[in-house]
Amino acid sequence: MGEAASLESRVLALEGQIEELRRRVGAVESVRRSPAPATAPPWAAAPPEVERGQAAAPVAGAVAAGWSGSSVLAKVSTVCFLLVIALGLRTVADSGAISPTAGAFAGLGYAAALIVAGWVLYARRSELAPVFAVCGAALLCSIVVETYAHFGSLPGTAAYLALGATALAMTAIGERHGTPLPGTIGVLGAMFSGIALSVPHPDFGSLAALLLFTSALGAAVSRRLKGDWIGWTAFLLSAAVLVVWAVRIRVSLTGGDPAGPLAGRQWFPPLVWAYALFWLGQSLAGLLRPPRPLPTVLSLVLPSLGAAVAFLAGLQVAAAEGDARAHGVAGLLLAAVLVGVAAWSGLRAGGGAPALNAYAVAAVILFTLGFSAASGSLLGALPLLSVTAFGFAVLSVRWESGGARLVSYLLQIFVALALAAILLGGGTAETPGMAALASLVLALVALGHYRWCRRHSPAAASLVFRFLGATDRCSLALLTASLAGGFFLLRTAAFLLLGGGVQSRDVFLSVQSLVINVAGVALFALAARGRSRELRTLAVLVTLVGAAKVFLYDLIAVHGVSRLASVFSFGLLAAVASVVLGRWQRRESP
Repeated sequence: MGEAASLESRVLALEGQIEELRRRVGAVESVRRSPAPATAPPWAAAPPEVERGQAAAPVAGAVAAGWSGSSVLAKVSTVCFLLVIALGLRTVADSGAISPTAGAFAGLGYAAALIVAGWVLYARRSELAPVFAVCGAALLCSIVVETYAHFGSLPGTAAYLALGATALAMTAIGERHGTPLPGTIGVLGAMFSGIALSVPHPDFGSLAALLLFTSALGAAVSRRLKGDWIGWTAFLLSAAVLVVWAVRIRVSLTGGDPAGPLAGRQWFPPLVWAYALFWLGQSLAGLLRPPRPLPTVLSLVLPSLGAAVAFLAGLQVAAAEGDARAHGVAGLLLAAVLVGVAAWSGLRAGGGAPALNAYAVAAVILFTLGFSAASGSLLGALPLLSVTAFGFAVLSVRWESGGARLVSYLLQIFVALALAAILLGGGTAETPGMAALASLVLALVALGHYRWCRRHSPAAASLVFRFLGATDRCSLALLTASLAGGFFLLRTAAFLLLGGGVQSRDVFLSVQSLVINVAGVALFALAARGRSRELRTLAVLVTLVGAAKVFLYDLIAVHGVSRLASVFSFGLLAAVASVVLGRWQRRESP
């Protein structure tokens, strides 16, 4: 009885499983036989980004997808038909049926209609949208240039306004539909057409205003591109226009321009300030809100380049008007503002470090230029710059910024090079006291800078020193700058002791060689005592400088006992170098 009951229960369980399988098979069959739902077109439902008012990325993708296969022929055909209509209007105008002015405005209206048609086609996701928009912008720019340059039927202000409106409309199309092509064509077309309008009789005020406006539009377009080539193009064109305009104003003010006073000079100062503020703001936006993970080179260097171009262009006019000192004071005030922006950027979490370095360097450059213009000499600014370089190194630890540390090295090197250029160019005779002070400050501060860097390693997370090496051998440049300061200090002292070096020129030149060669001997001795590779490298460098000074200059320009002293001092240096390097090589040999 038990076995029969067990068998019956198993049969019932199998029947239940078979019934469940039948039910599942029937469900699958019903799904297979039912008609498939129609696939919605890609534009039927807008993505969430479009609903939130953002750029519609699928639009650009749909339009770009049309540039392959047989659709290229359709686009070429469309371009041909649009060109035929434009040429037809030109033929009617050339035949005399209508006046050149009417023909020009008809062409402008046709080009504007093509741009509007391109906007509508972009909204409809048509693959012909770029054709209409680009052709319209190209036609409008060419018609404006030709009408203004050849027929003179379009006023200059109206021509520049038409180009600006074209760039604005094309940028708006690209921003609305998430594609950079219309904005790129509109901005570049307006810029180069504006340059063409200014040849050979430039209207600098209108051209500078147009380039400033299109540069702002180009900054928006660049955020959709993978490079900053539009930004670089806009900056180079704008900087060239400002510099040329400044030179023309200076020539006009000094009476060297036969055409007389230059028109539109009153617009130069506000436009220069507008450019300076725009470049600084553009860089700050690119550094704090970069479109890519790492900031671009343009964003990093634009504060320095923009401040330098704007200041130097303004200095040309200010010097001609006799206001160079006031212009220098204005540069110092702007440098203080840049220091504040750099400090504010450093307090931000995240992307503030690149902005801090970029604006700090711009502040230093503008301070140097402003101080030079206000005081009439760069020599007085060098001690302050040397101290500032040391300050950058100290703050780099707090900011954990390898870039700030590298900037401190470069700034100290700049001070040494500038001091050498000024003093070797005759600055010692003009202001010997200031020359001695600048040399003394550089020697002491650069030495302290070097010793501090040897006690404090670069930030572990610094990308700069991952590339340069964690051993920080670049700091050897600081010791080199310190030696340069010491050399020029002793050189200035010798100049004063010898009564200006005029009556004892040979002695003055020989003393300089003695200073170099004795410094080399001392460096070799210190390197051997402390077994310092850095001091050994620096001693070899000083030896090369001494050899060049003695054999390429003293043997020719120096005479008598002074020449003998120069050659003997270098012979002593060469002997010490031979002994120290020989022992070093034997010690390191296996």
